[in-house]
Amino acid sequence: MSLEVFLYISGFIFYPIQIVSSLRCKKFTIFIPLLFVQDCDDKLDVQLSVTKGVLRGNDIQTIEVTFIAKERGLIRYPVNFHTLGNDQVHAVSMLEVSVHGPHLETSTNELDWGEVSLLRTKLRTLQLRNTSPIPAEFCVDFEKDTTSWTISPTSGVLGPESSLNFTLSVNLNEAKLATNHLIIHGCHLDPLTVKLTALGVGFSILTEPNIVPSYDFGRVFIGTKKQFTITVVSYGTVSHELLWSSTGTSSGALYRQHSSPNQSNLTQNSFQTSCSPEWDIEPKRFTLGPGERLKVQVTVYSECHGAVETDFYLLGFVSGDRKHLQNLFKSTWHILFLKSSLIFSPEELLFRVDHVSPDVRCLDISHPVELWNPNEDTRYATIRVRYPFYLTWENRDLSSSDLMCGKCEGSRPVQ
Repeated sequence: MSLEVFLYISGFIFYPIQIVSSLRCKKFTIFIPLLFVQDCDDKLDVQLSVTKGVLRGNDIQTIEVTFIAKERGLIRYPVNFHTLGNDQVHAVSMLEVSVHGPHLETSTNELDWGEVSLLRTKLRTLQLRNTSPIPAEFCVDFEKDTTSWTISPTSGVLGPESSLNFTLSVNLNEAKLATNHLIIHGCHLDPLTVKLTALGVGFSILTEPNIVPSYDFGRVFIGTKKQFTITVVSYGTVSHELLWSSTGTSSGALYRQHSSPNQSNLTQNSFQTSCSPEWDIEPKRFTLGPGERLKVQVTVYSECHGAVETDFYLLGFVSGDRKHLQNLFKSTWHILFLKSSLIFSPEELLFRVDHVSPDVRCLDISHPVELWNPNEDTRYATIRVRYPFYLTWENRDLSSSDLMCGKCEGSRPVQ
């Protein structure tokens, strides 16, 4: 007898591998039933279409063999045929099965972000493809344990002959070349590696609240100094010397800044003005170390009403390197100066004294005063009178269309 089989075949793990072999009796007729004995182990599951039969002279028996491999690699499998009731082996063949896992590939082996502004997230896309007929279970991680790189999704199952897109992001806090490797692991497959590179540029400085590219300081009454607080935070690993500028260069470094109103950007309820508000920033120049925070006080004052738009720049250089002054960011500040529109009724008070007895050391005469807020927003009123007059109430909030009643009497002013 002879067994005609494929001596070398290949396939995928947990995926059926089929071969067709034929068994022929050449010289004589065998009336004794034959039994196909598979020498199975933990590496293969084998299913046969025929396990026993009778062969006569020149008969051919076709046998379909299905393998399901449980592990990757080259598996040698002996095929033995015996006659029933006889331990003699009439035919022996050795099959070699090359078993593969899923086949995954990426759209590129190297992903470059180019220049990345510090503390600003930049995205890239990477495609993963499964070119095999079996599903692929995968998970991903980075070679270096760092918070600068992220990826989504981090795991999953990719179906046969399909693909998916990863979204990768980088957020750097140092101005230098950053490298990493993305490693894609999978069940029954060799790891895939993708090189990642990004060049950090700029400074690792942020503000709270965020004033880039612009910030609205809201409304301020004319003739009143208003203070605001901006916190400057360093997320880098080196110290920086920083300074505020009105021009974006060191020649415009602030001592006391005056700006002009943006007359083309006035609101409908404001008026074009010819005077400029006064800005003051403290500190104007400072050093910020790694992880440090500094509160900056911004004071503004104006005698004119209207909308104002002013540009300021934060400049800086790494401490010890004064040759490379850089512009960290430009911030446009918006503010609207309003005239006070609280109304007194009456507008004038007359205290009449016809006669005062010599025995009276203090004369109390009072008149009611109404203060009305016709505006749509809340106002905080501070009313002052001079000696010898005084008010029986002091400061309080005035809601829109609110009415405040008071009494003007003699003795002391309200501070």
